[in-house]
Amino acid sequence: MPTLTIRVEDLPEAFVGESIRLVLQTKTGYVESDNLSFDVAYDLRDGKPVGSAVQRQPDGRRFVYLAWLSGGTMVGRIKVQFDALTSEQLAQDTVVTLSARDA
Repeated sequence: MPTLTIRVEDLPEAFVGESIRLVLQTKTGYVESDNLSFDVAYDLRDGKPVGSAVQRQPDGRRFVYLAWLSGGTMVGRIKVQFDALTSEQLAQDTVVTLSARDA
């Protein structure tokens, strides 16, 4: 089972030390991280990722949501597309780093 590790850097200054936190959104809830690194385990079915945190567009594109939560209410999301990865990357553990300021 491959794992996509998403590392988030460069938090907006407004969120540092505030009650807003970044979490991984799954189909059944949220997964928190102390170090802003999220491990998304998935299987491949017909070459496409499937798993509890993998979301699907009607056209078949797959993605993962990172959600900004404030007091339990979602105030924004970052969409991480699997389409940006090659089939070779999908078949193995992969690490991506993103800037929360640019998301």
